[in-house]
Amino acid sequence: MAAKFSGAARAPLRWSSERRLSSLREELHDRVKEVLGQNYTAHFLKTPFALKGGLPGTTSRLNAWFGSLGKVVNKGEAPPSLVALLLQFLEAPHPPEEIPEADHEDEEQADGPASEPPVLAAPAEQAEVPQGAKPTEESELEEIELSLSE
Repeated sequence: MAAKFSGAARAPLRWSSERRLSSLREELHDRVKEVLGQNYTAHFLKTPFALKGGLPGTTSRLNAWFGSLGKVVNKGEAPPSLVALLLQFLEAPHPPEEIPEADHEDEEQADGPASEPPVLAAPAEQAEVPQGAKPTEESELEEIELSLSE
């Protein structure tokens, strides 16, 4: 699967993840259906999940289903717990953090012009968000794209 995450004031983050159909069904589809409850049918009526057994048409059904899931998230109709589940299931990498410009301006004044461009730093581990915590503006999800890569 290929995924693209676009957040406020950040460059898009792209990654891929491999999952078996049974894992997609049990760990993602079934939980999405459970979280959305009665609203599931309204969002996925025209894009049903893949049939069991990997029959012909599985890839196109999954692409359509993931497209609908992306729309639910992008419209803000998915609760934060569902977005977190999706990102965790897809093994989303932690977005890199830019070093603030103010730090570079101080260096330039003290040592003259900086000779190297700003470095992007990524934390070694993804920090856990405490239950009930609200995301900050810079970590808000603006758009997510999901598709199967072949």
